[in-house]
Amino acid sequence: MPKVRTETIKKNGYILEPVLIFFLLGMMVCAWISMMAMEKRELNKAVVRSDFDLKVIEQAKERALELSWLKRCHLENSEGWMESIEVDGISVDLINRKTCLESRYRQKGKTYSILLFYDEQGIVKVEYE
Repeated sequence: MPKVRTETIKKNGYILEPVLIFFLLGMMVCAWISMMAMEKRELNKAVVRSDFDLKVIEQAKERALELSWLKRCHLENSEGWMESIEVDGISVDLINRKTCLESRYRQKGKTYSILLFYDEQGIVKVEYE
């Protein structure tokens, strides 16, 4: 019968230390891969929303510039004015509030709001709520 070294083999007959090390390394690699996949998915969702927000801002910007021109020429008092537009199949409400134009839309159960502040000269600032 061959002689077996007893310092590496435990009572149950398995070599425990190398197996545990490889198991833990495998678990760490799997966790790292899953974290990277989740980050990639979230990043892709943020890119899609960012593209959509830019389209909404572009549409609202046109209307805000028109409203600033009307304000500059004292032609129309359009405070409280509301318009619904459609961007990529999603309904977006544009609401004029004295110094800002609010763009509101609903996507996947959440309501998003973008405020475009304008004056007589044009758009001053954009805020997300």
